[in-house]
Amino acid sequence: MDTPPPVPADPYQALDELMVVIEELCPVWPLRPIFTNESNNRL
Repeated sequence: MDTPPPVPADPYQALDELMVVIEELCPVWPLRPIFTNESNNRL
């Protein structure tokens, strides 16, 4: 039977660990205008 993943004691530590992975995958954010007239707001 599948068990749910463990809940981290400190949710901010879990977020920080995820951000480390994201920064390794994409060390520089793509240059895009902050405000546009498009309805597509994805990164």
